[in-house]
Amino acid sequence: MESEELIKMIDKYFDGELDKSSESELFLSLSNDENARNYFKGQHLLKSVTNEMQTDFPQELERNILAKTIFLEKKKFAGFKMKPLFVYASVLTFFFISLFFYAESNTYKNDLAKINSKLENQDRTIESLINALPSAEVKGLHENEIVIRSTKL
Repeated sequence: MESEELIKMIDKYFDGELDKSSESELFLSLSNDENARNYFKGQHLLKSVTNEMQTDFPQELERNILAKTIFLEKKKFAGFKMKPLFVYASVLTFFFISLFFYAESNTYKNDLAKINSKLENQDRTIESLINALPSAEVKGLHENEIVIRSTKL
């Protein structure tokens, strides 16, 4: 049997997951493999030491631990009683400020629309004035005129 499989079987044995038929196979394999025997001895020693160390907690210790955790929870939330009130006040303040700025933006939007209509009206007036003027004719003077003529060769 391979060493890794044997170690897995030893771990299952100490975890109580190995069935009886595999136990006899495990002990038979342990008699042939020195490394596996040393691993088994180490696991057995570990299990026996942990079994000796396991003791029940006294009831008084459990009560003390629970009392301290409840005290810490009360102390923890006592300092934060003001915090939710502060958060609600901040949210309400932010809401009213946002509402104010929204109303102001609508006012500016209306003012901008009025200014835009006035500008369009002025643009139409200027355009009609330009069209109403008589057209001008511009004549240029030809002073020092240079004329280039080609001659036939």
